[in-house]
Amino acid sequence: MKSTKNLTSIITIAALACGLLAAAIPTVAQDYDLVILNGRVMDPETNLDSVRNVGIKNGRITTVTEDKIAGKKAIDATGHVVAPGFIDLHAHGQNIGDYRMQAMQGVTTMLELESGVLPIGEWYDNQAGKKLPINYGASAAWTFARIAAFSGKPPSADPAYFQDAQSRTDWKMTIADPLRLGEILLSVEQGLTEGALESGSMPATLRAMGTRNTSPWPSWPSSTMWRPSLTCAMRATSSLRAPSRRFRS
Repeated sequence: MKSTKNLTSIITIAALACGLLAAAIPTVAQDYDLVILNGRVMDPETNLDSVRNVGIKNGRITTVTEDKIAGKKAIDATGHVVAPGFIDLHAHGQNIGDYRMQAMQGVTTMLELESGVLPIGEWYDNQAGKKLPINYGASAAWTFARIAAFSGKPPSADPAYFQDAQSRTDWKMTIADPLRLGEILLSVEQGLTEGALESGSMPATLRAMGTRNTSPWPSWPSSTMWRPSLTCAMRATSSLRAPSRRFRS
């Protein structure tokens, strides 16, 4: 009789445990808003390159695992690569169509760092109004600053400003006198203050700062004409730890 009672207790406890487990399964299944299953996960930071399942909750990756996981929505990534978003450092197209195309190719951050733009604050405000699908940022354009210094026309955060200046050669090939150089540095410094990620320039403008304007590539000057710009760029880079307006998403 005692054995029968013990067996009954064991069966009751086991049934209760199974019931609790069954009740818990739907909760576990809802742990993630989205799961990406069976994809080849490649993570440059950890050198991971293997088939894994990825769990995402509240817009953030919370787990990368070999274990089975479930969520409200599932994507079967079998035969596909799952990787962090790519960063394009040299992108000139700045309209929503350009950003959408980048997003379709896996780019999640699109930066105009080669030429750059000025005024940076104006550019950020313009970009914010476009409802862009990915992150964006830009450098403070040394080119725009030179155009402004030589033409006397304040920079405008518009490609047309740069394109219209192509008919002029002075800002490209003439070494700036101390007055113009001061104006250029002030413009670039203002751009960095407004949130530029660095000081951006192009070979055509650097040629004017070297000792040989006929060289197809710039001969890096030993004078102080270039060093202030490098100082501005390093200052902007060091401030990225607290980006504020320096990077928009």
